Amino acid sequence: MTSENTDCPEWLEILDEEATEFWEDMGYEKCVKINGQIVGLRQFLFTCAIVVDMDDTGYSHRYCYHSALEAFGGLVNWAIEGGKEPSGYIKRKG
Repeated sequence: MTSENTDCPEWLEILDEEATEFWEDMGYEKCVKINGQIVGLRQFLFTCAIVVDMDDTGYSHRYCYHSALEAFGGLVNWAIEGGKEPSGYIKRKG
């Protein structure tokens, strides 16, 4: 499910091609594993969110942002810095 990448911090894992394609087919983008949880971006009606702890039945919770660009920035910063949650979101749901 993940590919070997020794350049990544210990809390970040890059998904392999098959897993990435699976999540993209489900409507998620930019999926990675952070702190052992699959996370990715998902566009909603009024917000874009980082969805957390994804599995084939859904996800645990999400961090909402005003735009896809802000959500992507939050995901990138979280991937670089680690930590328990991303920053800059407007609301956590779930």
